[in-house]
Amino acid sequence: MCPVFLWKDCRFRQRFTSLVISPIRYSESELALSLCASNPMPSSQLPNYLLSHRKRLSLSQDEVALLLGTESGAKVCRYERFAREPSLATALAFEVIFQRSASELFGGLYQKVEQEVTARAQALAGRIEPGKRDRQTAHKRRILANIANKSLN
Repeated sequence: MCPVFLWKDCRFRQRFTSLVISPIRYSESELALSLCASNPMPSSQLPNYLLSHRKRLSLSQDEVALLLGTESGAKVCRYERFAREPSLATALAFEVIFQRSASELFGGLYQKVEQEVTARAQALAGRIEPGKRDRQTAHKRRILANIANKSLN
């Protein structure tokens, strides 16, 4: 926005003189309905949240790289830009550095893997012999059903 003392000379004002911005007023009931109806969590997440956590801690890429045991911040940059997926050891190191679980740091990747495992659990459950009724098979069906239903919740 233009500073007050330059308001007359502002190019934005000269171009959009007819533009009038008025606040939208909502009643409390409309606000309550919109807040309840909206989904608080986004349906799809970013592959990772490394950049936001690094910025929150005021660390440079080189500093995080040093903590990870790598030589330069270039690798950290590739992780942040989603150009590279970290190894398990690196993901656990990020967990230690940012004090957040790996599933939180790599939310989008976690969602993708969870969906794939759920689909495979459903397929495996369908391959179990339907006529077999021993204790081990019943236990296996329960486990696979729990895995398949976990991502639905």
